[in-house]
Amino acid sequence: MKVPLNWVVWKQFKPGKLLTLFFLVFFTLFVLLGTWQLNRAKEKTQLAILVNESARQFTAELPVLPYVSYRIAGRFLPEPVFYMDNRTLEGQAGYEIWAFFETNEGTWLVSTGWLAGQELRSQLPEPNLSQLFMALEIIVRPDSENPMYGVEANQKASDSSSAWLVQSLNKEWLNTTWPNQALLGLAQMKDPQLYGVGPSVWQPSVMTVEKHQGYALQWFGMSMALLGMFLYAGFAKKEQNNK
Repeated sequence: MKVPLNWVVWKQFKPGKLLTLFFLVFFTLFVLLGTWQLNRAKEKTQLAILVNESARQFTAELPVLPYVSYRIAGRFLPEPVFYMDNRTLEGQAGYEIWAFFETNEGTWLVSTGWLAGQELRSQLPEPNLSQLFMALEIIVRPDSENPMYGVEANQKASDSSSAWLVQSLNKEWLNTTWPNQALLGLAQMKDPQLYGVGPSVWQPSVMTVEKHQGYALQWFGMSMALLGMFLYAGFAKKEQNNK
């Protein structure tokens, strides 16, 4: 019986157990990481579509979902004002200014934009926020996350002030501290320069779709390179043993 040529070739492939185990572990890891990056790119594409959708009029019957846009009408409350610390713009330190926005359906906590910090940390910038009745377009924001600090680090700027210096904001903490506000959620003004205090420093996503796709390509490329080295090492070892 004639033995197929491809069987003869693969019979000469002797990479060894340790090299095979190393290859299987890291090849699987690289493929999984590449697939994860592609899935993240798909999620970011769907997120971009959601963020760019036209705003619809908010009613009490609608769910408050992250990244959904709504039209609301009401007015900003003069106090309290929340200064989210450690927010930079073009390398300059400052604060993201938040305030309650009261509507007929309930109250939103809205980010009104960024203000530069003062020379002295003890001095907070004064936001010029109108309390006139106005219509806004907002994007619902998820609870803020800070890897170094939580809401436990939030504190009043001083005993006599209604301003709060905050590191993180979430609905649970706000409802506990201000139970009478009937808080609907956190929100971002779509155009903070229209009625807010300064430019926006918030982005729905830190990493773009293109970056995720680029990382996926790198992981898949590394898996193919590892496969090539594994094949080369398996046949080279056989040749060395025959000498």
